[in-house]
Amino acid sequence: MRSDKEFFNFKLKENQEIEITTIVFKHGNSLSDFDFNEKSNGTHRLFDLTDMLIEADNNETVYAIDELERSLHPELTYQFITLFKKVNNSKNVQLIFITHEPSIMDQ
Repeated sequence: MRSDKEFFNFKLKENQEIEITTIVFKHGNSLSDFDFNEKSNGTHRLFDLTDMLIEADNNETVYAIDELERSLHPELTYQFITLFKKVNNSKNVQLIFITHEPSIMDQ
């Protein structure tokens, strides 16, 4: 689950208790942690797209994205598409997107 400021993960334990965690980022030798809301738009965008990779059991799914490359480095966008194709290779899953990034047009 996401909000504008946080990214939450809910897990149901064997004893039926719910464990709620969030993401904290560390940078190099920094003494402080960074919350999700302190990260760049590119990091937020990457987490938005990650759902398409971890929902690997979905079949017969079509994802439609406007400006896939928004806030991402071109190489990261290219690698995301490569990984998406690899994860969904044997499934009936499609990715339809609009882009202004010429370096990913060959995919």
